[in-house]
Amino acid sequence: MLNFSLKDLAPASITEYNMVTDRVARVIVNCSKSRPDQIFARLHDVLKNRATPIRASFRWLVRDESMIGFVATNQETRVVNKEQLTASFRLVANSSNIYLNKEDDSIWELRNGTGGTYLSKTTGDDLGELIESVRASRSGAPRMASIMAATVQAHEVVAFVHSEENTNPDMEYGFCVGRQGDDYLVVTANHEAPVRVSANTVVGCYSVDQNALKAKVNAATKAGIRAGFDKKPVIEYYKKAYSYDKNYLAMVIKQIEESAAL
Repeated sequence: MLNFSLKDLAPASITEYNMVTDRVARVIVNCSKSRPDQIFARLHDVLKNRATPIRASFRWLVRDESMIGFVATNQETRVVNKEQLTASFRLVANSSNIYLNKEDDSIWELRNGTGGTYLSKTTGDDLGELIESVRASRSGAPRMASIMAATVQAHEVVAFVHSEENTNPDMEYGFCVGRQGDDYLVVTANHEAPVRVSANTVVGCYSVDQNALKAKVNAATKAGIRAGFDKKPVIEYYKKAYSYDKNYLAMVIKQIEESAAL
């Protein structure tokens, strides 16, 4: 719950955007010097509570003037079994996977994900149309075309926006271990296999003290980091890093998040 009155909301406006997926957009925000929670609340208000800024995804372009980050539509999901589906929902005529909630007549789509069957609420919101309707032109504001994309190097920590089938987009962190086409392969704490990360979802990349990391991992493995993208041993190395010293990696992530504008 955002407990702000309108007079408390910091001036903030979206001046430019690029769609990343149908649910996620990268935006440039013009703002005044204010607390991050005030800017967050203002953007939530600007987006008519139909989309929200992704926390820790924003970085300053010009401190206390403009920032760049990601916003996403809110998606409500429910994991259901056959009995729950039959009891609370009714299949829409001439459809194989669209259901009507018997209680409030809301529309839900039945999907199959890696975690099983779930329902995704259909809001009808088009994020691109929503942002376009609230976008404010401002002379002198930074332009998306002038902002260079981050180039991730081997073994750097990558901060990126990640979304899965039945979850809302959020920040994720991991070590870059290779490339697949134009995408990066990133080992994270939350996935067994490397995650394929599109370059346009990267928030930033950060070097870590590899000697300190190696000293910790060597207690669990004899393997060292090989130069470049020699993927298989490097993937195993970073999996051990995550499992062996979670506190060290949590500290790295905390330092990255503390550098965020929002």
